[in-house]
Amino acid sequence: MAIGCVLALFLGIGIITATVLLNRSGGGDDPTAAPTTSGSPTEEPTTEATTEAPTVSGSSEGAAFEPADPYGESLKTPDEIWSILEDNPMTSGTVSTIGSCELPGTPKEPSDEQLQATLDAAGGCLSSVWSTASSDRELPWSNRSLVIYTHPDVPSSAVCKPDSFDAETPRVCNLDGTIYWPSGSGIAHQMGTSGAVADEAELSTAYLWDLSYSYVNAGWWDSTIGIYYNQMSQGLEDDPDRQAEATRRYAAQNICVASLMSMRVPTAAQPSETVRGILSDPATWVDGPAVTAETHARWIKKGLEADGDLAVCNAWTAPLDEVA
Repeated sequence: MAIGCVLALFLGIGIITATVLLNRSGGGDDPTAAPTTSGSPTEEPTTEATTEAPTVSGSSEGAAFEPADPYGESLKTPDEIWSILEDNPMTSGTVSTIGSCELPGTPKEPSDEQLQATLDAAGGCLSSVWSTASSDRELPWSNRSLVIYTHPDVPSSAVCKPDSFDAETPRVCNLDGTIYWPSGSGIAHQMGTSGAVADEAELSTAYLWDLSYSYVNAGWWDSTIGIYYNQMSQGLEDDPDRQAEATRRYAAQNICVASLMSMRVPTAAQPSETVRGILSDPATWVDGPAVTAETHARWIKKGLEADGDLAVCNAWTAPLDEVA
């Protein structure tokens, strides 16, 4: 309950705002939307020119998957995009477990250097998982760098706009391939400082789960799945009920995929039993603008128990009452 109270302070900021298209920056950030550690939103995906857009060739079964254009107007209807989201290379098949992943112990209040070491190690593990999963489906993947910073001192090297960063949510800047992590943010930090997770090895597994949300953002950018979702949501602006349903389904899928990917590492690096229990407890969460605390916990649990089966996380085909 202590974590639930603390999380209430930052659960309203993060990916779900993205999915309901609240553009904090007024344009100029990544045209994707994906979850963050709180299950709430990063900024709304918009368009910003870069020198190269992601490309996608197809799925491992040979079914063609046409990439979305992140900078052009979509020529597909919302119904057509909805069908793509229901059935694309990242909605079926099993994600393989990687063979190697070692995490350093993390104290409950790590220094920036200790946190950097943990996130670098966890990021390397998650990059291996995503690289394998993407390659198996003939989808692109690019590794991300991780930078710890103290908000509001956004690193001058960041390409994404400074006003798109906040103190409680990691900023996935796909335009420069970097995840900017504000010191003291995230549910893993709350688990440590609250005393809910005291063991340093277990706490490191919580940080890996925490970071996994950011890697969903990166995966959806590289594959253009997130871009498809954004285009569809924009096309549903005149149908707010269906747009809200799409937001719930997208948020549930992302929560689930983040959890699934966090379990495709060797056992010692997987979220520990204690961490999984906290994450799967509705009391840990609060009702958000897209999904309830119960739904949030339900889809985390689905991902943690999916054994790598992406179909388990396909919220687009789930009964409506499972994405309330």
